[in-house]
Amino acid sequence: MSAESDLIKKAKARAGRYCAYGERSPKQVRERLLSYGLKTDDADRVIQELILDNFVSEERFARAYANDKFRFNKWGRIKIRLELSRKHHLSTDAIETGLTYIDQTEYHNMIADLLKKKWDSLPAHLSGLQRKKRVSTFLINKGFESDLVFPQVEKLMSSKKH
Repeated sequence: MSAESDLIKKAKARAGRYCAYGERSPKQVRERLLSYGLKTDDADRVIQELILDNFVSEERFARAYANDKFRFNKWGRIKIRLELSRKHHLSTDAIETGLTYIDQTEYHNMIADLLKKKWDSLPAHLSGLQRKKRVSTFLINKGFESDLVFPQVEKLMSSKKH
């Protein structure tokens, strides 16, 4: 056995353990393999083997990432989609599949909860329009869709007037 194939074999085993600890994107695994001293072609070949062995899955990673970022970071679909695309270079299909696992009711409840908390945390001297702008900007920056945010802001504003 050549030293090169021994390195590839060891790198694959290490990458397999790395993947066993938690879901990893192919990009994360590639970076790890390159840090072990593999050439790009060898790293790509090992990733293909890890995909076939079900250690790496774009869809499974997208689902786990979307779930974690939604539940723990309270991010909306837009921000999750951007991160999966830009940082992890996942396919559009894998991203969209992963996002479908976010429950619609929980998603709308999250918007309502964040909206109320942000609204209540704002200084009392702010006008209704200033509050509306701040809470809307806050939610949109967290990646929630404006067509879901604005109606809930309006609903909260009308309930606060009474």
